[in-house]
Amino acid sequence: MKKICNSYDIRGMNIPEETKEVLEKIEYAAKMNKGSFKKSIPSVFLESDKGTGSSFFAHVYERILATNHVYMVRGTKTFLELVFPRNGKEKDYQRFFQSPKTVASIQNKFFGVFAISFEEWEGKELIESEEFEALLTFIDNNKNNIFFVFQVTREFKAKEELKRVLNNHINLVEAHLGYMDYDIATDYILKYLGNDGISFSVKGKAELKKFLHRKLDLESQNFVGYHSLEQVARSIQFELLSEDLTKDQSLQVSEYMLRNIESRVITPETVEIKGHAIGFSTN
Repeated sequence: MKKICNSYDIRGMNIPEETKEVLEKIEYAAKMNKGSFKKSIPSVFLESDKGTGSSFFAHVYERILATNHVYMVRGTKTFLELVFPRNGKEKDYQRFFQSPKTVASIQNKFFGVFAISFEEWEGKELIESEEFEALLTFIDNNKNNIFFVFQVTREFKAKEELKRVLNNHINLVEAHLGYMDYDIATDYILKYLGNDGISFSVKGKAELKKFLHRKLDLESQNFVGYHSLEQVARSIQFELLSEDLTKDQSLQVSEYMLRNIESRVITPETVEIKGHAIGFSTN
């Protein structure tokens, strides 16, 4: 996925049509001059798997709100993304709840979007935990200045109950992202390289899908969705350059050309990822 700056393109997002419609409804309310419309904008309950663009979605949601002046006050930082820790130490939860104030440029207040992932939790044990009670209190205390994106995976076993409990504290809309598979991965790389004038023959496209089956394990912890696919696309492009196959302005890649560079293409499987930080990101 491309990095979000100060603009967004809902129609150009690689997400399901119904999810685009959710963002378009939020955009419509955000653009209305009446304050009552802006106050009706919901937070988001997002179901998505690793690598399907949940962070990108949250950034676009934040850009819609910021671009249309929804925040009462705007500081220099308006986006925060964290994993809600499971089995963390007391200082981990203190750090979690303190993070909005840490990034806020307005004293003691963070105005923006706080994306919270429950990826470390399995289901009902989250809802019954003391930590979750503390989170609900945090939501109650900040719902006038923070819009939330709550993300769960499809394996989460208590989605409806979690959604109901959260909705008792803050207005929510539900959204879903598609699940990564080799068809989606192939299409993404074809589009990515196509933007640089590199196309594939019919047999080349078929070979690219086989190539990804051989080179990528979509269930691996090293695979991080569109970011990993972009790395693979860049590596393919580099190896084509190394072969001096892109000396022309445009290039059509055949199955033979792809096989010739396959052993040199770098994939996430060549990099070991260690651990998972609980800390915050403000990108």
